[in-house]
Amino acid sequence: MIKKFWLLKIVSPTQYHSLTVKHGIDSYTDLMVHLWEMLTFDLKHGVSTRKIVQIEDLDFTDHESHKHAQRYRGSPVICVRKSLRYLKKEDVDFHKTTFVDYGSGLGKVLIIAMKEGFLNLIGIELSSSLNEKCRKNMDKVLCSDCTVSIIEEDARKVPPPPEASVFFFYRPFGPVIFDGVMEQILQSVEMNPRVIYCLTMQAEYDFSKHNMDLITTEYGVRIYSNKGTSDSQPE
Repeated sequence: MIKKFWLLKIVSPTQYHSLTVKHGIDSYTDLMVHLWEMLTFDLKHGVSTRKIVQIEDLDFTDHESHKHAQRYRGSPVICVRKSLRYLKKEDVDFHKTTFVDYGSGLGKVLIIAMKEGFLNLIGIELSSSLNEKCRKNMDKVLCSDCTVSIIEEDARKVPPPPEASVFFFYRPFGPVIFDGVMEQILQSVEMNPRVIYCLTMQAEYDFSKHNMDLITTEYGVRIYSNKGTSDSQPE
């Protein structure tokens, strides 16, 4: 138990679990940063990402995808930012790699990734209404050197580009869709050997069956990589 949050645990066990377990927040400083960023993110960037969209309100025409979908909710800023900054310790060159966000929703993760230095970004989202709003949000923050592609398609049908090495998943879908997505990613790695990183938050999936290891957990974000496998290295 994190003793400094004992009152929160008594008053709201659900919020306590969310902050300490799901978000990995263990200090009052991080708590204040988290709350401040969640409240001011949209205002700071002139965007709209706070809306929660329930599964039944997602306008999917693909009934199977709808069955495996999760509701949309914007990612916690501190968690995404801290996990991306960890990748810099892994010597990931944000200028040369492509960042892919699965279930990109209203574009919050894409905006954070762009602010952290990624120049090439892809958002994959099946909901046309979310994509329309996402594009409007990205138009307001897009830097002159950045390229952002919003793809409206079943994620299982989208092969990542050969330079993509960072993949983000914030509870976007269930295991059935995950299997199809990982098949596309692994085929891309087989054709263009490279080290990749899969960042997941509140998305339970067994990456070990794809020879990917959990290398760390940063603020509730689990970071998996194939860097320990010899065939992931470019020839």
